[in-house]
Amino acid sequence: MKLTSAAGNRSLVLLQFKRDSKTFQSDEISSMVLIKMREIAGAYIGKQVENAVMTVPAYFND
Repeated sequence: MKLTSAAGNRSLVLLQFKRDSKTFQSDEISSMVLIKMREIAGAYIGKQVENAVMTVPAYFND
């Protein structure tokens, strides 16, 4: 994994798996994580999650 920047001061994440590599924007990574969290929660409670609230600390970098 490598973090780079793109035009417009946007962060890019370069992921490599075996011989393949792909670049994602940071919001795409967040979206993938949230989708997976939704799938895991749905499997745990036994039904599809339709609405949820997620909070993050005010000082997220700590």
